[in-house]
Amino acid sequence: MRRTPLLAARAWLILLTLGTASAAHALTRAEMGCQASIAKEAAQFAERKHEAILRRCNSNILGGVDCDPTQPDSRIARSQAKLVQNVTRRCQNVALESLAFPGACANPGGGQFSVEKLTACLVESHEARVDMAIALEYPDMERLAQQCDTQACALCQRQIARAGRSFISRKLRALRQCLQKQLQSGAPLSLTACFPNSLIEQASTDLNDRLGRACAGITLEALGFPGSCSDADGGAFSVENLQTCIHDTHEQEVEELITIEYASVGGTPPTATVTPTPT
Repeated sequence: MRRTPLLAARAWLILLTLGTASAAHALTRAEMGCQASIAKEAAQFAERKHEAILRRCNSNILGGVDCDPTQPDSRIARSQAKLVQNVTRRCQNVALESLAFPGACANPGGGQFSVEKLTACLVESHEARVDMAIALEYPDMERLAQQCDTQACALCQRQIARAGRSFISRKLRALRQCLQKQLQSGAPLSLTACFPNSLIEQASTDLNDRLGRACAGITLEALGFPGSCSDADGGAFSVENLQTCIHDTHEQEVEELITIEYASVGGTPPTATVTPTPT
């Protein structure tokens, strides 16, 4: 399957980032600390929520476990409380408009964008993207329970979720490190300036390698694929199709999240060209 750029997503990102970019100004120590906390805590919340759900889903695949991401989970609740507590502590005395917020966040009622509005936006946006990732990684739990009846099949499904979670976390971390360095230097925030990026390239390679090793020879339709993945070449849904889908969709989610966390970011990252691992 040939990689097809996510044109609609890219167009959205271009409009968003160019529309929210602001002139660089020297941030105060408090503003720097607030921005760093926003990105770190939001990314950790997304990672912990993703991990909590996939552990529940992966616990007994051959037994047909339901992995509804909306089920109450004490680990997710604790992670959310930590995000709210830490961001509030670091940002409560900061005028968030100095960091270009609300940016892509809603501002209910208008007026000043408060830290309460900020934490609500971070929780809702990051939960939504994790739920989207889970839906892509586990496209049909009913079919999975009925047709995935071998340990090899179950291993493939587990690795799809684990590799997807790892890719999101690693790319978010690499972009956060890049943007924080830009902030410290006083330069305008730019995603374009974060590329090429060896950390992201390695994360992409590792994603494809893990899927290629775990899912070679597996009938992916037994897991519910293609699901919402595109299958441009038709026929059986191949490992190469899977690699392309998980990479591209999760990459899109990362780019949307980073522009929420860093409201003043400008520029757009290039479309990655990663060759799927042959199987």
